[in-house]
Amino acid sequence: MGVCSPRRFIRGSLIIAFLFSILFVLVLHNPKDVMMYKRFIHVVPNEDPCNSLMQNISATDSVLNGTQSRDLVSTAPRQLITVEDVINESILKSPVVMICINSGFLEFLDNLLCSIFHVELLQNILIVCEDELAYQRLSAKFKGQSIRVALTNQKYSPEGAAKRFSKDYKELVRKRVSYIEMLLQNNFDVFYIDADIVLVQNPLLYFTGDFDAFVQIENPPKMESYCSGFFYMKSNNMTLKFVKTWQSRLLKDPQGNQIVFARMLRFFDHEKLLKIRRLPHKQFSSGKVFFASKVPWQKRQPPVVAVHANWIVGHDQKKQKLKDAKLWFINGTKCILPS
Repeated sequence: MGVCSPRRFIRGSLIIAFLFSILFVLVLHNPKDVMMYKRFIHVVPNEDPCNSLMQNISATDSVLNGTQSRDLVSTAPRQLITVEDVINESILKSPVVMICINSGFLEFLDNLLCSIFHVELLQNILIVCEDELAYQRLSAKFKGQSIRVALTNQKYSPEGAAKRFSKDYKELVRKRVSYIEMLLQNNFDVFYIDADIVLVQNPLLYFTGDFDAFVQIENPPKMESYCSGFFYMKSNNMTLKFVKTWQSRLLKDPQGNQIVFARMLRFFDHEKLLKIRRLPHKQFSSGKVFFASKVPWQKRQPPVVAVHANWIVGHDQKKQKLKDAKLWFINGTKCILPS
């Protein structure tokens, strides 16, 4: 077998490279390929601010019933933003609307954000993501200053955190409380709101008077328990003391966040350490209260302000209940707001 000379090898390589370059040019000039490329990079113009929001974070981008609806697009490695980073940016202003979210509840976050836009509360929102899938999706969507996205710096097992009263679950909940403490320490009033809540009026208009905290109550009059998923706290020494105590008790008490929160609030109220406003349950309704009535929310008196879909077990059941009550505002990638 003969040996190829260096000169012949170089000449052959040049011919092959030339043929590939011709093929590349032909492909680029194929009209179908050009149209495909244009469709790929096309950005739909914003129809209105609300639907612009839904294009940013849409139900089709969510994880439904724990199943990812489409592949997560890979992005270049970037710095992970924490709550401390967001505070240090000096962009947020008081009060801060704080929402904690995991990838299983992104669809409810869509619905909540639709309602937040409707009541003109779309500013100074901090979304704390509790898993990397939620963080990657949301941080890629929101780059403006009105909505900031952070990733919890708590390492935990998703399987463990899904089990109530497990060590991972308790630590995850305690971390949420630590972020509330961090905001209060930096002179931010905090409006903490669960993702399975819908607003139909601006609740900030009701957080008035000489009180340190405004809290939703659960199931009056039988069980007037404070709800740890909907409250507003002013930044002062007493709310800071309460949050520190709440966080400390979570490490020791086996009964879970909701019971610890309610018990600590009752103690601080009884000892006159904290001035607490119990939000009227017909206007700030738990799922137990709201769905017990058959009267359409638009006709209720006094007018409904917020609806919490707690007391309803299961993702699909929550969603269907809100749909039946005409409180599900997502249609594809658009907000269909109440008239």
